Amino acid sequence: MCVTDARARVFVAGGGDSYVAAFDGKSARRVGMWTTESYTMALHADAVADKLYCLSYPSQVIVVDPATNRRVAGIAVADYPEAVCFNTVDRKVYVASADETSGALQVIDGVGDSLLTEIDVEGTPTLMAFNPHADILYAADPSSHWIRAISGKTDSALDSIDVFERPVGLVYSLAQGKLYSIGGDSAITVIKPDLSGVTGLIGVPEDLTVLASNSTGTRLYCGTDELTWVYVIDCAQDRLACAVPVPSPPWSFSYDTRNDRLYCVGSNGELSVIDCAMNSLVDTISMFDDFIYADSATDAIYCLSGDDLAVVDGETRTVMRTFDLGTYASALASASGWQYVYVADEEGPYLLPMHKASGPTEMAVRTAPDAQATVVRGRLDWTSTLAVMYDKSGRRVADVHRGGNDVSRLRPGVYFVRQNGVPRGTYARKVVITR
Repeated sequence: MCVTDARARVFVAGGGDSYVAAFDGKSARRVGMWTTESYTMALHADAVADKLYCLSYPSQVIVVDPATNRRVAGIAVADYPEAVCFNTVDRKVYVASADETSGALQVIDGVGDSLLTEIDVEGTPTLMAFNPHADILYAADPSSHWIRAISGKTDSALDSIDVFERPVGLVYSLAQGKLYSIGGDSAITVIKPDLSGVTGLIGVPEDLTVLASNSTGTRLYCGTDELTWVYVIDCAQDRLACAVPVPSPPWSFSYDTRNDRLYCVGSNGELSVIDCAMNSLVDTISMFDDFIYADSATDAIYCLSGDDLAVVDGETRTVMRTFDLGTYASALASASGWQYVYVADEEGPYLLPMHKASGPTEMAVRTAPDAQATVVRGRLDWTSTLAVMYDKSGRRVADVHRGGNDVSRLRPGVYFVRQNGVPRGTYARKVVITR
């Protein structure tokens, strides 16, 4: 309850009903009522405009400034917003609703954070891709065989493209100038926008459900919830290049632009690391994940499962930190260069900002600026007194004694050795373990 000094009004917030009500102190009557119930179910980071878009049920898009972690706008949209696509040419944001009665895309001003218009495309157009070359938005309903082409300038329908299979995903390859419709049965449809209709088909295993694209748009990565393979599509040749075996059927992907790696969460919860240059599985980490975000700037992977968030070092593939969020999370998002990773609370109207790890500067040990790393393979020779070895996250991994120390059990990567008895933050010796 809050009593105002002006106009003699009382504001009451109900904990169970998620409402705020205003009462006039003179007439003792309710003069206003607002709902505060808004559950964020999906997060989308716009790295160009530096804004975070929170799709909140039942019918709102909340815009957050990642520089200040403040809400800058709340925009009413159709019920159950499900997908977002960014128009990087005209600075617009397209929002698709899962409400079958809507059949429209909401267009938001990406600069002024207000609703501009609606585009009637029929059905439930929750699949979208943007072509910046021609300033065209492609939207598709997963239950239909049509892809709508929409002008980004006029926000009006231009054409409809008939595809052979109902799509489960749309991807526009900037490098190839092609639109790929990922079919739910056994083929990927290739569409050249400057030509009329379909220009090719790529045969793939049936029931594709997840996909990702590399940063240049030269490769697509697809998976099915029944087979333990990640399928690599060569967009230059428009063919299935190879299949990479993984421990369990893929559940979600995140592509690391810095190291050209693909991180894949399997249906059993493990995290698989794929070297995209070699098209090979290089590591598997036993975890329980639902959502992942690979932050290329800090070489860290954020793994979300239920009420737990784990941070994995991309170089050593070891868990640096774990967080108990205290609530069930439903989404994870950020952008390279942002200070925070954002987690959505499925069970309440909350957004949780988690400060990103920035490497050894935030850890318990640090190295002298002019220190040269010691490179060892299997054995570390130590001439000083008893010391402790830490990984990049500052986690203690081994005791180091005078003489030869067996470090063959440790993963290859960067470690730090600090003598016992010295204060935290004291300069340490940097050690690189190789195979």
